[in-house]
Amino acid sequence: MPQDKFLAIKCRASTLKTSTIVMKMITDKQKKFINDIKDVITENGINAIDALDLNKFTCYDASKLISGLLGLRDCYKAISRGACVTSTAYCDEALDNVVDTIEKYK
Repeated sequence: MPQDKFLAIKCRASTLKTSTIVMKMITDKQKKFINDIKDVITENGINAIDALDLNKFTCYDASKLISGLLGLRDCYKAISRGACVTSTAYCDEALDNVVDTIEKYK
């Protein structure tokens, strides 16, 4: 086999195929759950999630927001029982998840 033909075959075989990465969008179940538990961060009748378009959320970000809201709910329950949760890793992570996700979609 001539050298040029061999190189052409080798090049075709090593060509990378491009693929499209598809981000899965928020599900209806996630939207409903977020709306059910978003009151955790309501202050003076204002909720930051109300100003967001949940339809733009990826499934990952919706899960992150849900995780944060559930974590904050747990922290508030602990506080109401007299526990000191200030600066605990669990509560800090929950707050970060909520704030970071809201900031991302403002």
